[in-house]
Amino acid sequence: MVSEVDSWCLASSYVTGVVILETRREGDDLRAVTTFASYQNAEFGPDNLECAYWNLDYRFVRGGEHGWSIQETTQVEGQPRFEACTV
Repeated sequence: MVSEVDSWCLASSYVTGVVILETRREGDDLRAVTTFASYQNAEFGPDNLECAYWNLDYRFVRGGEHGWSIQETTQVEGQPRFEACTV
């Protein structure tokens, strides 16, 4: 399953090109493998980057105000956790 979100932003960062590459159930938890780009002030970015491409595996657990909450985020196996954007 591949799903895309145009973008969303917070006060200090802007996320775009969100792609959900895979979803799966692990017991009572849900997992989602994602890629996206983040733009932020360098002081808030990983390795002081103003733009980073991310490869993350999210684990969601039932609970919280909206039914599911992020329990942990890990690096996608075989992929860098993030890398600098290229123009």
